[in-house]
Amino acid sequence: MISHKDGYIEDFKNHPDNYMFFLGAGFLTEIGLPTATELTDILRMNFAEKIKNDLNDKQEIDLDSLIALLLKKGLEKREICKTIKENFESRVDLEKINFENSSLGLFYRIINYVINKFERDHSPARLHIATTNWDDIIIKIFGTIALSIYSNNEENVREEIERRRILVYHLHGIITDFYSMLLTKEEKEQAERNDDKVLGHLKDAARNHRIIFLGYSLSDQNIMDIYQNVRRDISSTEGKDYIIINKNESRKEIEQRLEENNIKDRAEVIVKNTSDFLLDLARSMGLITYENKI
Repeated sequence: MISHKDGYIEDFKNHPDNYMFFLGAGFLTEIGLPTATELTDILRMNFAEKIKNDLNDKQEIDLDSLIALLLKKGLEKREICKTIKENFESRVDLEKINFENSSLGLFYRIINYVINKFERDHSPARLHIATTNWDDIIIKIFGTIALSIYSNNEENVREEIERRRILVYHLHGIITDFYSMLLTKEEKEQAERNDDKVLGHLKDAARNHRIIFLGYSLSDQNIMDIYQNVRRDISSTEGKDYIIINKNESRKEIEQRLEENNIKDRAEVIVKNTSDFLLDLARSMGLITYENKI
């Protein structure tokens, strides 16, 4: 059963228009897409000839650094993005999502519940989702009610914003537009320093919404940097945010970072597996019973 300590579950159910989502790299793992480590291995294997004189099999390298090296060696950005896209598309069966109790299936049903509530209440509210992930899964599963906003298309889609129910802020670009994708650490840091227009839209949304942060990963510091950037400038008028993490060991590190940025009082760190969190949300909404098993 959902305990009294999980009051945020009931609050989200009753007031979903007060919330928005941040999706980190860990969310990819939850929905079955390749992790940064897996993508690193895939790129190393596919382009081994390019880097054979720079890396031996025993040398470790993170995804951002590997991509920077491949670009430096003359590999075109398009080729890197094409390989990433192929591996994203091969991992998820979109036809089964509606019927699954996987993390993605639960997330789909929860968001659908929220959008249907907005419609029933004749509310102009929209659901906001921010992500540093490149995948286009959210856009695919929700179709025309969702709008992707990223640096390359922001000016062209402004008129569409008021017509869509779901706004997805792709802070590092999206796989359907290779040249929107921020691939290296330097590109990502530069985009944050520039405080671009997409981040401006996100800050506007965060002003009136509490953030539920799913899929935080210690290997993906950039989205935590963005979260801190947003909350340093703008407090939510609705209450605390919730950062959902899988491991208790991460709590101290996150709380220390929040304290260093003087925003510790703006977020509560909750240790709970993302799939369990989504399961509790879905149960509170009557989307799944306690007898159902994942």
